[in-house]
Amino acid sequence: MQNENRSRPVGRPRDQRTDEAVLDAALELLIAVGVEEASIEKIARRAGTTRAAVYRRYKNKEDLFVHAVVHMRERTEAALGPWETMSLREIWQLYRKTETIEALFGYTQILARLIGSICDHPDIMAAYNASDLEPRRVLFGKIIERAKADGTLRSDADTEIIIDMFVGAIVARLLLRGRPAHIEEMRDYIDRLFRQIFAEP
Repeated sequence: MQNENRSRPVGRPRDQRTDEAVLDAALELLIAVGVEEASIEKIARRAGTTRAAVYRRYKNKEDLFVHAVVHMRERTEAALGPWETMSLREIWQLYRKTETIEALFGYTQILARLIGSICDHPDIMAAYNASDLEPRRVLFGKIIERAKADGTLRSDADTEIIIDMFVGAIVARLLLRGRPAHIEEMRDYIDRLFRQIFAEP
C-alpha cells in the first residue's frame, strides 16, 4: 500500500540499486543489533556505499529506519495483493497464506526493535506510527465498516476495539508468547482469532 503523504527522502533521486541496498542494510542491522548499534556508517558499509550517499537520501538514521520499515511493508503487500480493497473474509484467507505468515514473522522482529527504542528514540516510533500504522488502521477500519454494512459483523460492533483486538492478538502471540515453531501453528491461531472476530460458533 503506497502512502502518498509520507515524507520523501531528501535529495534528488539516485541509483535504485543503491536505494534498495541502503534500505535492506538498514533493516538487516536493525534486526541484528538494534537502533543504537546500527550506525549510518555500518549501514553504508553493509550496503556497499558511503555515508555521504546515505545522507543524500535521508536526513538522519531515524528517517532512514522509518522509510526502510515502510518500504518492507509495501514490498511485501505488493506481492500479496491489494488487501485494502478486500472483504474481511478475504483478509482472513490472506492471513492464512504461508507467505503472509512468514512476512508476519519477519515484521514482528523489526517491530520488537522499534518498540525497544521508544525510550531513547521516541521520534522513530512516532514517525512510523504517523506514516504507516495510523493510515493502516484507517484502511482496516473501512474494511470492518464494510463488513458491518454487509452483515458479516454486527452493525453495533466497535470498529476501534476490533482493530485493537486483532493487532494486539497478533503482537501478543508473536512477541510476548514467542514465535510458533511451525507455520501451521500460527495458521491455526489466525483461524481461531478470526472466528472470534466473526463471533461464529
